[in-house]
Parts: sequence; C-alpha cells; structure tokens
Amino acid sequence: MLNNVKYYKMLSNDDLLKSSGVSNKAIAYFLMNNIAEYNHDKALFYKLLVMKDKNKLNTDVFDILVESAFKFILTFQSVCSRESKTTLSVFVEVQNEIYKVISHFDDKTDLSNIKFSDIICIFDKYISNNAISDDTLRKSIKTNLTYTNNKKAVKVILSFLEYQDDKGSVDYTKLYWLLKAGKDIQIDHILPLNPQKNDGAFKYFMDGESVVLKTGQDFVPNNNSTTISKDDFYESFLHVIGNLRLEWARDNIIKSNHFISIKEFDSSFNSNSQISTRSLSLINQILNSGLLYSATNIKATSVSNDISNETIEISAFDKNSKYELFKPISFEFLGEKYLLEKANYSQLLVTFIRIMFNLESEKFVNLAESKYKPMTSERIYISNNEHDIRKPIVLADSVYAETNLSSEYIIKFIYALIGEFELNTNDMVISLNKTK
Repeated sequence: MLNNVKYYKMLSNDDLLKSSGVSNKAIAYFLMNNIAEYNHDKALFYKLLVMKDKNKLNTDVFDILVESAFKFILTFQSVCSRESKTTLSVFVEVQNEIYKVISHFDDKTDLSNIKFSDIICIFDKYISNNAISDDTLRKSIKTNLTYTNNKKAVKVILSFLEYQDDKGSVDYTKLYWLLKAGKDIQIDHILPLNPQKNDGAFKYFMDGESVVLKTGQDFVPNNNSTTISKDDFYESFLHVIGNLRLEWARDNIIKSNHFISIKEFDSSFNSNSQISTRSLSLINQILNSGLLYSATNIKATSVSNDISNETIEISAFDKNSKYELFKPISFEFLGEKYLLEKANYSQLLVTFIRIMFNLESEKFVNLAESKYKPMTSERIYISNNEHDIRKPIVLADSVYAETNLSSEYIIKFIYALIGEFELNTNDMVISLNKTK
C-alpha cells in the first residue's frame, strides 16, 4: 500500500517527480494536467510511473506517452467538446493495451525495449474517427477556448506558447517554473471588463447590464454609438482568446482598468479588429505548436482503425451507392457544419432530426399526427404513438421518429425530410469516409 501512496502523491507533487528522475518535460505535462483538472488520464499516469520505476520503462517512451495522453484529452475534451464519457472509454482502451503486457501491480516484466506504439494509435484513431482536423480546430479554438468555457485550458495553452521558440522547441525548464507559480499567474483581459463612461481610452463603457459603444467603435457594423447586452458583449469580444493573456496576479490587480500597450500593436490595442487579428495569430500559433492533436498531421499508417482518408460528399440519395462501405463523419446543413460524436449513420440521423425539430417543431407534430410514411412501404417513420416505431427517438410529447434503419434508408429518410420541409437537397451535404 505504501508504494501506491507514493505513486499517487507523485501525480500532484512535482518535487517527488523530480526526485524520481522524471524529466522536466514530463513534469510540465503533469502540471498542465493538474491545472486543467483532468482526471480520466490520471490512472494511466499512475500506471506509467509504476512502470518507469518497477519495469524500467524507457524514459523517452514514458515522456511520449505522458505528452500524447495530455495532448489528446486537451484536444478531444476541452477544445473539441467531446463527451467526458467518451474520453473515459479512450483511456480504458489504453489501459487494456498495458494490461496485455503488465497484468498486475507486482509484475516485474522488463519494459525497457517496449514502445507501446499501439497506445498512440488509439489516440490517433479517435482523432481521425471524429474528423478533428486543423479546420475543425480553428473553429473549436475560437468557440471553446474562452474565459468562461475553458479558462484553465486557456492558461495551459498560453503558458506553453510563452516558452516555445519560432522553431517549435520548448524550454521545459522555464515552462515548469511558470506552471509552478500556480495562482500567482492569472488570465487577464487586455481590453477590460468594466471601463467607466468618462474613461476616454476605450470605445465602450458599462451601464448596468448593458454596454454602451461609443462613436467610432468597430464592435458592431454601425460605427455610431449604440447599446448591447453586457453578456453578449463579453462573450463575443472580451472573453475570446484574442483578448486574453497571462499576467502576474499582483500586476493584474494593480492594472485594474488601465490601458494596456501590446507590442505587436504599438500602443493602440483598443478595437475589435485588433482582437480578431490577435485571435487569428494565436490560433495559428496553437496549431503550429503541436500541443493539439490533429487528423491533418496524423500519418495514415499510424491510424489503427477502419477509416480511410478517402472522403466523399453527397447532397442527395443515390440508389446505386453502397452506403454501407462508408461512414458519416460530419454534415453541413443550411451553411452550418456539424461534426458527429460517433462515425455512424444512427448518430447522423439523430443529430439531423434534432436540429430539424428545433427549427420546425410544428411541422414535426403534423407529420407525427399523420403517421409519416416516406417510403413505398407501410412502415411509419414519424408518429404520435411510440408503439408505431421500432426504435424511437423522442423529440417531444407524442412525437417519435424511427432510428432503426439501414445506412441506405437513413440517407433516404434524411433527404425525404429535406423535400418535406421544402428545402433544396444541397442544403444538406453529408461527408462520408470510405471504410477500409
């Protein structure tokens, strides 16, 4: 039991990690994990510490596995908002790979020559299956890495960028000390949250629960003075990554609402266009840093799954297509792109129907009352009676839709609904990946 306590303590005590010979690089990833407060990967980290100590796990392999696990959970859960339970299943799968080699705590198997490359393949597989590419990450960073959504993840990423040079090398010793500062380093808003009306440095001021935009502002298309909701203003402009930076806690308090000069913008950082420019620059830095996983950079040979790199897009049902040879990964509906949590047709249908129901609930009620039959058969696809449906998705009281369908009939059902709602087929474009 004493050994168990030692390894668990090492997960949160960097002094113990240092004394055990763990590299500054690995310690930095442990600290970033603690700041982000991830738990699903801690059982893996614990096991890796045991294996390094008892089974002579190669130091480079140890570092790679720690780094890859953290990058995966940061990308998958925080940046791309995948469900926590899915993240957990990934790490269960990773642990199962370890159990193939180490079956119990006191196993003394020598691992000095084991690479555990299949573990990396598991991370690659889930990134690829979920179509998490550079384009996906650009949108997700902008939407999800904000002060309110993922403040702790933002702190981790900005800290990492602070000590990465132009060639991509990271000074892990300096990063370690920055992370070790803990609460002494805070996330600061460059343009402040609460400037006053008589503060001429800013193009906006607070008025109760509203923000008054002054003449000459560029936050909304009309350059004239106008008023918008404070919450909307914060979420759209001030809480975004382009307006966030690291700051010492004491300096942050002293600064209060004073004007900040940013070297990249001379002394005039005071507009939405500059926030947008800085956001774009930071997003590019993050993507180039290698801190996030991306299917764009995963080698096809490293992905141990049943998805190939061949992608097609469809905007209509084709009776000659063999849909069972493909898996859906995303779709674009009315100009908005939606990524599927799971690469299967049931997920595609359920996601699409829920979106349609939110847009046209009254129409769905009418279809349910008429016991909608889109095919030539008598089978009911939408009904107000649950017993009419084999495997229903519940959209509302007395509105049920069928999900127990083959890939072919799911595509037919989707485009039948497109026609029923008087939309064009190209309003719904589905991306499919060919299976191997």
